[in-house]
Amino acid sequence: MKKIEVFVIILAGLLSVGMWFCVDLPTSTYTHLKNWLGQTDAQYAFNISLMYSVIGIPNLIFPLVGGILMDRVNAHFIMLFVVLVILVGQSVVTGGVLAKSIPTIVSGRFIFGCGVEVLDVSRSKILMGYFEVLVINF
Repeated sequence: MKKIEVFVIILAGLLSVGMWFCVDLPTSTYTHLKNWLGQTDAQYAFNISLMYSVIGIPNLIFPLVGGILMDRVNAHFIMLFVVLVILVGQSVVTGGVLAKSIPTIVSGRFIFGCGVEVLDVSRSKILMGYFEVLVINF
C-alpha cells in the first residue's frame, strides 16, 4: 500500500468516527443532559426519540439528491458543503443545549441530519477514486 492510501484510509476512518460520535451524542450524555434540561425520564425519553427521528427524516431524500449532485458536480465539493451543513447543525444543537431549548436542539439535529448520510455517500465515492475495486472491502 502506498503512503497516500494509508493516509486516506486513516482520514476516512476519522471522518466516520467523528460523524457517528456527533450522531450518538444525546445517548452518551443521557443522564447529564436530562439533568441539565431539568426533565423527567419520560420527558427526556420522548425528546431523545424526537432528536433521532428528525435525523432520519431528511435521510429519506438527501442521499439520493446528494448522489445525483456528486455525479454532476464533484464529490469533493459536495463533501465540503455537507461538512459545513453538519457543522452548522451541530452548532445549533450546542446553542440549544446552552439555552436549554428543546425546539432549538431538535432544529439543529434536523440540519445536522441533512448532511449525515450524504457525507457517507461522498466519502465512499471519494474512496473509490483512490483505490482499485479489489482493494476496497466494505
